[in-house]
Amino acid sequence: MSYGNLTRIGLVALMVLSVVGGGVFATAAVAQDSQPTADEDSGATPIHDGETLSVTTNSTQTFTFNATRGEAFALTATLEDDAPAYNEIAINVYDENGTEVGKLDRDEMRTGEDSTAEAADVASTDGTYTVKVVKGGDKTVNYTLALEQKRFDEYDPNESPETATEVDANATIEAASAAYDEDNYAVNLTRGDEMAINVTSDGWERFWYDQGYVITPSGEKIGITPTDAESPDHHSTLRFEANETGTYVVHWEYSNENGSDRFTPEPYSLDLQHTPDDEVTNPFEDPEESPSNPDDGGDTGPEKNLPDEEVTTYSVTTNATETFTFNATSGEAFAVVATLDENTSDYQDVAVTVTDENGNETENVPGGQPNDVTETVTADFTAKAADVAEANHTYTVEVQAIGDEQRQYNLTIAKEQPDQDDPNENVADATSVDANATVDAVAASYDDDNYAVNLTAGDEMELDVISNASDHEWYERVTVTAPDGESVYVDDYKPSFEAKQNGTYVVSVTFGPRAAEDADLSLEAYTLELDHMPDDTIDNPEDDGPDPVPPENGTDDGSDGDGDDSDDPTCPV
Repeated sequence: MSYGNLTRIGLVALMVLSVVGGGVFATAAVAQDSQPTADEDSGATPIHDGETLSVTTNSTQTFTFNATRGEAFALTATLEDDAPAYNEIAINVYDENGTEVGKLDRDEMRTGEDSTAEAADVASTDGTYTVKVVKGGDKTVNYTLALEQKRFDEYDPNESPETATEVDANATIEAASAAYDEDNYAVNLTRGDEMAINVTSDGWERFWYDQGYVITPSGEKIGITPTDAESPDHHSTLRFEANETGTYVVHWEYSNENGSDRFTPEPYSLDLQHTPDDEVTNPFEDPEESPSNPDDGGDTGPEKNLPDEEVTTYSVTTNATETFTFNATSGEAFAVVATLDENTSDYQDVAVTVTDENGNETENVPGGQPNDVTETVTADFTAKAADVAEANHTYTVEVQAIGDEQRQYNLTIAKEQPDQDDPNENVADATSVDANATVDAVAASYDDDNYAVNLTAGDEMELDVISNASDHEWYERVTVTAPDGESVYVDDYKPSFEAKQNGTYVVSVTFGPRAAEDADLSLEAYTLELDHMPDDTIDNPEDDGPDPVPPENGTDDGSDGDGDDSDDPTCPV
């Protein structure tokens, strides 16, 4: 194989800029030329850290370099500006097993619109790596090949979840990464443990975008909100509760959208804060602190006989958007409340958004508007979101900080199964019940209940709802949807309806606050009584009177039968 004319460029100066957990690559200054000797045994030319080789050739050239485990390497081949058209070059890198490495996009690893081809990676093992600079076209070209090597941090290589670095559950990780260096850290948690992951990064200043997430033992991914220019301290936090015992993997990576400076690593910090399950506090032990503690009210309504709430509370001090997650099972009600410290400055508010795994956002809680954002200027220090899970989901809570000052708030996430019939929020998901059923259930301003009953045309049904909803200053509404979609309202003034057609009728029970009232997240127990009267048992009012007595003369017109009514005292003469 012909190597053409190769010139080795040595180093006379080396500049290293230290960073947290790693450093930037060395920057070399060209000083002298020397003629390399090709390795006759391997048929490849060795290249070393900090060297630049000048090559003149019209064929593919092979080079080798040594790297230690966890060491990052970057190769750049640059064509001269006057290179003939359609005579491009591409870089391929292989480890000792012949596996291709060098994790950049294919377009970046070959010349095209620009004159450079690049390859970079983190060495997974100690060894000799082979570089092939593939030449296209039949013209002779001149190019330079440069190699830079640097260890980013003490944790590499941890490029995949399988090679994640084990860390303590309360570790502070100072590390560095680049577009071709993905970092993974493994931490063991027990079901019920709480974990907060605080991330600090300046990558956005270089138009780098970070992507972080947590991989649960079952493979589910929980996203970490990116750090960006909207975060005043370049900070992001994820808080979550472990829903299973096992190893959780914290993943961190960068992508550089501007396509430049990709070889310089970006430092970042991960601060893990672990709270074991037996140390997680429950603020609802004091009923006055519970946003979902129902008003005692009167004693005329049914009592709620349900399991206790499952409550998680986070105390947060921040001026950035924070992200939390929780799991909810199908039919489980959840209430999310962010409560600002009452000394928070005006216009330093927070807004709460809850989305499911499909990105669907929960609707705003009915009541005084808006409820999902605080309004410090009017002394409204709570932001609320609530719903009933329609399926088993992991929900993401985003608490957005409005204003650039630090503020302190408590975030409470409460979950409870309202009743055995949920979820039945929609007419299409109505629970089938008997036409004479008595249903003991629970609802809320964000929890509509629907029940399906089969009726025959002519049947009548009377409905009654017994509750203490008025103690919340809630209104109570019962609606019946006929098979043809027509709606009929039922209330104390009209407690019954008649079926006009055969089919399934849906009875909807809704509670809600008056328009001027604040959103109430309480669950309200109620009893729905259905009284069904089939058509064949309904009395006809025309048949209610006594049987008529037949006239003596056999006629029913009141005459005496002779055709002369003059003797009738009621008949005028």
